Amino acid sequence: MVTVVNFLIAGATGRQSGAVVSALLTHSDFKIEPKRAIFEQLRSHILPQIAVFLAQAHGPTELSDAKGFIDAAAAHGAAYFVYSSVDRDGRKLSDADPSYCKSYSDKFYIEQYLKSVAAWKGTDDTIIRPTWFADNTHWGFPGKLCMTGLKVWMNGKSMQVVTTTDIGKWAVEGLVRPDKTGIRNEALPVASEKLSFQEIDLIFKRRTGKGVPVTFDWFTILMIWLVKDLDTMFRFIESLQTCLG
Repeated sequence: MVTVVNFLIAGATGRQSGAVVSALLTHSDFKIEPKRAIFEQLRSHILPQIAVFLAQAHGPTELSDAKGFIDAAAAHGAAYFVYSSVDRDGRKLSDADPSYCKSYSDKFYIEQYLKSVAAWKGTDDTIIRPTWFADNTHWGFPGKLCMTGLKVWMNGKSMQVVTTTDIGKWAVEGLVRPDKTGIRNEALPVASEKLSFQEIDLIFKRRTGKGVPVTFDWFTILMIWLVKDLDTMFRFIESLQTCLG
């Protein structure tokens, strides 16, 4: 088994990948030295000792971009791959059903592609499946739209939410010690807490003196209706059974 001593974090300025970098830098098992000119350091003798992390925002090229990245990592002999996907209503459905929501189904097909490449190359991987991002509350206007959608569509129901800090911690467990935590070649849901919008709002008021940043209900309903991906995403979330209470 290859010993991983280097880490390639794709999109390190994003929320998920940034949390992974923070978790790596504070991990108790080792001390990591960040390298600025990372691609200059990717020489052939260290590539087989690299563990790779990939997280992506949804977009029209998400699937093709991920396939290209996985192919490049495999072609250059990366030793381990951690992919951040999304939970699709528990492990059973997440393993088998891509769902009718494209922002979820693309990640399902990326999971399948990663598994097929790993089987072909004889490499290992960990897939983490975060639930709803609690960090959407800090995401400016898109966050306001998401949180208002949660308020309007969920009607007081609770659902599993996750912080990017917890995503980062579990991603690093896959990168650093997947055998110790039993997640080598496994897919696992990642959630921090089960909360309703009203409970999140109350936490905000206690901590900050203000409620969760939101926008107008009517505007959010209109935007969700106009944007197909948003409409199918909220309809899918509303239909979830495992994540709702």
